[in-house]
Amino acid sequence: MSTHITLVWLMPCPFCHSSAVFMLTDLGEITRYFVQCADCGTESKDAARASDAAKAWNHQASAPRHTRYCYKDC
Repeated sequence: MSTHITLVWLMPCPFCHSSAVFMLTDLGEITRYFVQCADCGTESKDAARASDAAKAWNHQASAPRHTRYCYKDC
């Protein structure tokens, strides 16, 4: 059995500006990936691939302030 590790660069949280963000995996019936801020709990959309979850997070973090979205109580 081999393990595949994907390294992705994550921008700081778009809401609290913390750099304590990390990739999480939901190992339910279908593996899903999402990014979460350790300080305020903001989450990205979930995705089938780690790279897609990172793209969603980084897109949100680089978006103008009035167009950012939060999937948790922010």
